[in-house]
Amino acid sequence: MDVQRVPPILRSIQDPDAQQQAYLEMRHYLSSPLIAISVLLLASIIQGLDMTELMMVYFSDAPIRPGETDWSVMFAAGVMSKTENFVFVLMAYTVQFTLICFQCFLLVFMFAHNLFFLNRIYQRSVRDGMEAHFIQIDLDDSDRCFGLRGANGAFNTQLTLLIVFGLLAMLSRFNSVYVDNAPLSFTHLTTLPLDLPNINNFPDVG
Repeated sequence: MDVQRVPPILRSIQDPDAQQQAYLEMRHYLSSPLIAISVLLLASIIQGLDMTELMMVYFSDAPIRPGETDWSVMFAAGVMSKTENFVFVLMAYTVQFTLICFQCFLLVFMFAHNLFFLNRIYQRSVRDGMEAHFIQIDLDDSDRCFGLRGANGAFNTQLTLLIVFGLLAMLSRFNSVYVDNAPLSFTHLTTLPLDLPNINNFPDVG
């Protein structure tokens, strides 16, 4: 196996053979079925919490909060039947579930990646003779990175992703803010037939 294929984050391990072994272990670790199971479980919990209130409206005739008068309850404005609206909601939430799975995958994958990296840093509990298989902190590093300069790329990428997704999450919430006593009603849902392109049927970014 070509040593150059080893990710920079593992090149802090001094022994070339130990780098190769760590690389194979990392690939096995990050392709574990537990990651996929964790992603699906986390995404399902988030989706379930998000859909609970709306499903109560559909199956228990719970009242619709004023701040929720959007595409998810167009049946209440007579725009479509409750069954048609429910099918429409299911399609929309299927897309949302796919996006949530993607976001959860990034989070879980980054968490697993970082956990593997942390477990590869040398500690006193490491068995004698295995020191070369671990990343040893260099307190005299001239770069002031403790000998972990190779990890910069991986962790800077994670920080960039967190910033981008954080901004997207914040902007999406701003566009869905409901203000008490604001003149929100179902009237904007009935200005044009639903089969025509009509932004009024979809009043918020959600």
